[in-house]
Amino acid sequence: EEEVKATYAKLAKWHAVSYKIGLEEPHYFDKIKGGIFTLSFSMDMPFLTDGIKYFVDMLKATPSLQEYLPYFEAIKPNLWEKCRASFAEYREAPQENGCYVLCHGDFHTKNAMFKYQNVSRELEDVMLLDFQVSYFGPLANDLIYSLYLLLDENLRLEFNTMLYYYYTVFKSTLIKIGFTGSLPTLEQIRQQYYRQRYFELFIVVTFLPIRFAFTDQGDRCENALTSDDFRRNMYYTKGYLKYLEEILPRYLHLGYFEDLV
Repeated sequence: EEEVKATYAKLAKWHAVSYKIGLEEPHYFDKIKGGIFTLSFSMDMPFLTDGIKYFVDMLKATPSLQEYLPYFEAIKPNLWEKCRASFAEYREAPQENGCYVLCHGDFHTKNAMFKYQNVSRELEDVMLLDFQVSYFGPLANDLIYSLYLLLDENLRLEFNTMLYYYYTVFKSTLIKIGFTGSLPTLEQIRQQYYRQRYFELFIVVTFLPIRFAFTDQGDRCENALTSDDFRRNMYYTKGYLKYLEEILPRYLHLGYFEDLV
């Protein structure tokens, strides 16, 4: 938990500085247009594009989850485009109350290094790594990504606490660096988080089964990139199916599936 809070604090500072620059000197980010959904080669990567197909097949074969099949069948044709639009929102359809920052784009466990004091072993600092898919877009996307690829299942239950901590650092950093505009509210960030819900669904149907497969079976990372059979089978790991039985009703109650069918 200490490491996670330190990581969110560093992300919040990064976001705050880029938020200020984005409003005051927007040209600074003109050339930063990356993100996995806006890169042409991503369409040729089956582990990114085929997740929703395998997910729908799994729902058809899993009686306890079949009630959610109509929603994901409705999402299937346009999930990729919804996510692409999310990543390109700042440049194509900026929202009036949008909070746009330089997103890390790949904010997960292996992209952070931690420095401890040699003697006391107290956590001294954390460094974020690997910004090659950074892009200027909704800050909520980094938070959504972190929920499933930074936090374990126990810390995921404390996400609202982590989000509040992130927000306090984000807000205090803006004040410290002399931001004179209207400070974003926690409500704005939560509204943006809901608006980017298709990206959250993409993470759950594409990246999360990979994480469970590695945890449950100890498989190596390249299997998810190279083996169609592995990608298909990883949707049936016990841990993943159990988690879906918990999270899909929550999505239903939050309104994620409204107006789909």
